[in-house]
Amino acid sequence: MTWEQIRKLLSTEFSREVYFQLYACPGSLDDHSHHMFIQNNIGELTDLISDEAGGATSTKYLSLEAVEALGFVLIGKLDNSSSLIQLQDLAMLQTVQQQSGYQKANKMFLTRQFTVWLKECLVQNPYNVSACIASGTRLSWPFIGEDVKSEHSHKRGKIATNAPTVPKEHIKGNKMIIMSQISKQTIARSSGTLEMSTVKIHRSHHSFLYLLSPLRSVGDF
Repeated sequence: MTWEQIRKLLSTEFSREVYFQLYACPGSLDDHSHHMFIQNNIGELTDLISDEAGGATSTKYLSLEAVEALGFVLIGKLDNSSSLIQLQDLAMLQTVQQQSGYQKANKMFLTRQFTVWLKECLVQNPYNVSACIASGTRLSWPFIGEDVKSEHSHKRGKIATNAPTVPKEHIKGNKMIIMSQISKQTIARSSGTLEMSTVKIHRSHHSFLYLLSPLRSVGDF
């Protein structure tokens, strides 16, 4: 299997993003199931891209290239830091090498130790749907044709985003806007908050939504 095939496998078989903390980024509300899926299957993935050492032992190693390929589905950060770090760079930090199984002599990782480290550090993505709903910033976008009187007499939909908390260099795939319970309304909007965001629409109907900025994706859940 070539590295190009491995990268293709990683990008199609897993939803992107796991963060020393390592985070998994699902596309639905079932974050726990997604987290458990990664926990239960990451061992098979690391085993698939491992190399077996020669000699009497059957120790398996992960090359730097293999760990770099895992960066298509995993990303990390240090505790008490908002900056995200590529998996390979995180695993090679002086303070992390003992846990991640990095071997300076051959510049490779012990597969078993590396996998255990991943599982111990894996947590749910703080930029997922549930987190955005629970602690996102409320957006008060005006609805077309809505006046003060109708605003109070008609139940408004809810729009929230995690844009203020996502690191600028990692907006792609992490910046999210949730639009929930938009009913019989028209929204036309163009803004920096919308640009390159993932828009999730929930329980909305009989509405017209004109999102006039370049988006990463739009979906419902």
